[in-house]
Amino acid sequence: MNKTRSLVNSLLVCGVTLVLGSNLGAQTTNRTAKVVRVEGTARYSINNGADWSFLTVGTVLKEGTLLQTGTRENSYIDLVLGEGRSVTMATPGAGGGKNGSGGSAHQHPSNVDVVRLYKDTVLGLDKLSANPTGAGVQTETQLDLRKGHITGNVKKMVAGSNYEIRYPKGVAGIRGSVYDMSLVEGINNGTVTVTLVLDMLTGSAVVSFYPSGSTTPITQTVLPGFGFDTGTDALTPLSPAQVSQLSQILASMGVTTTVAVTVVAGNNTTIEQVTTTTGQQAPSTAGQQTGGSTVQ
Repeated sequence: MNKTRSLVNSLLVCGVTLVLGSNLGAQTTNRTAKVVRVEGTARYSINNGADWSFLTVGTVLKEGTLLQTGTRENSYIDLVLGEGRSVTMATPGAGGGKNGSGGSAHQHPSNVDVVRLYKDTVLGLDKLSANPTGAGVQTETQLDLRKGHITGNVKKMVAGSNYEIRYPKGVAGIRGSVYDMSLVEGINNGTVTVTLVLDMLTGSAVVSFYPSGSTTPITQTVLPGFGFDTGTDALTPLSPAQVSQLSQILASMGVTTTVAVTVVAGNNTTIEQVTTTTGQQAPSTAGQQTGGSTVQ
């Protein structure tokens, strides 16, 4: 664990140093995460799990918050990361869990990122900040996936921005667009193991991790249309079914994007599949809670 923390800290320090070096004098502002959909139950803590409160649609979360979703099948929550501006709500409880696209959602603005947490997931919002520059707003996003499964859409980032996800054995630097990240727990010779499975629908990622029993970190680049498993060290192209599933999930999250990914069919024939996903406008729901509170 100490080696993992050393690896993560060194990577984060390098990233932060580059950002600070290129933006000396820029004023850092806080970003927030707003809860826009809730299916099942979920809770949050602002003191690392010492005390918990239930999440509701409209709650605005700040960096340092820890989130946990319920264990019921198809439970999930959707977060929109931004600068605290008003975000149009989606209809909660409309379905659309890990294996489906059910439910309708509002289309989100182009200047925010969206993250879905599936059932039995624990995620920390370690850092959410922004630095206005002449070229745009540089953002610093650091998430801590301690358990479970998330899907995210990262909008185009200004040069110098950073989007990283820590996990128990390393860190993944997301270089943009759509990712799907799961932690798979197992037992090897009586020892609990945790492996990372990362699929990149669009954009790319760089994963740095310690293989089981190794003291030497490995770095792997995951290109668009590929998935990587740290347990097997396997880098494989996404199947048409995986591309379709992720595209449907994006639609249920209210994300509009065009996906052009080279995939391999079942007969090992390489084909080009282009998928367009569109977040559909959700009808208003009488009695739906759209207010919310800000977590201090």
